[in-house]
Amino acid sequence: ALRDFYTGFEPWKTEDSLVQLPLKLYEETYSEKEKKELFSDKNYYELHFSNKGGLVMPVILEWTFEDGSTEAERVPVQVWRHNEKQFSKVFVKDKVVTAVRLDPYRETADIDESNNNWPVRQVPSRFQVFKAHKEGKMTNPMQKARP
Repeated sequence: ALRDFYTGFEPWKTEDSLVQLPLKLYEETYSEKEKKELFSDKNYYELHFSNKGGLVMPVILEWTFEDGSTEAERVPVQVWRHNEKQFSKVFVKDKVVTAVRLDPYRETADIDESNNNWPVRQVPSRFQVFKAHKEGKMTNPMQKARP
């Protein structure tokens, strides 16, 4: 059988077409006026996720907004199917986000919970907690009530 370049050539799967397709659909679907009405007052956030433990899990996010309200959002595990090491996703929100927390309910097998917050929170290490407990800085209510 004759096999050449066009035997397995699929133009819709090239890097350029994958990048250009959403842009073409966006350009063809909406007029300039519709684009301004639909997309100008939105807030766009691009988040990059990496899989450090090796086990793919759904991504559970808690968004905190300027007005103090929160929103939980779940991204299905299928986002890891193209690259199980990392992925990026753009989120569109109506309000301004002040904080993002990954896995707020501790539902997934996370190997490092110290990198689950934006902006970054300083979490004391296990050694610092142990040291503070030894120095007597950390007391529970029963210890405080002791004469």
